[in-house]
Amino acid sequence: MRNKPLLTLALVLVLAGCGGGGTTPPPSTTDYFDELSLSLRWSSTKTANPLKVFIGKDGTTDRSTEVMAGATSWSVATSNLVRFTQTDTAADADITVTFSDTVDTSDGGVGLASVSFAIVPGNPTADGIIQSGAITLKTGIASNIILPTMQHELGHALGIVGRNKGDNGHSSYDGDVMFPVIKTSSSLSTRDAATLIKLYATSRKR
Repeated sequence: MRNKPLLTLALVLVLAGCGGGGTTPPPSTTDYFDELSLSLRWSSTKTANPLKVFIGKDGTTDRSTEVMAGATSWSVATSNLVRFTQTDTAADADITVTFSDTVDTSDGGVGLASVSFAIVPGNPTADGIIQSGAITLKTGIASNIILPTMQHELGHALGIVGRNKGDNGHSSYDGDVMFPVIKTSSSLSTRDAATLIKLYATSRKR
């Protein structure tokens, strides 16, 4: 295996009013697995135990309860396909979550995720194994948006990613939390969960 450079994924925030929901009827498909252009996942050795999550301070504020709520929602939705535990040491973490005054995107986003992964030498289109994940959230992010933002970025850190710029592992339906534009009404959907479950169950070579 060899290491591949970090794949970075950005998130845009839109503050939506009441009502929410998708702008189009829900898709007939139960997942959006076929919209993904790259198969990445944590190894079964890793997911046999809870992934270790380090959570930095939001300025001087401890927001670990809110962040871990986003992680736990993925566990519940996937019947513990992935589990998480908080660690106090960044060096010991599988996934780090930090807060920054400016999230390094050109679109004014509030969240950013990156993953490093290993690929098979001579077969770069084979499934990749994630080595580590990093999530950056905007400092002072509102309480009603931190949950869907964390859910979205963690989806990327778990392997819902794309290969090319502009194809970053997003659902095309805005009723899913992995839609590229997050709203205050966004939440983890059954399609989000089904996509992750299928991703971890399917070997896909390109």
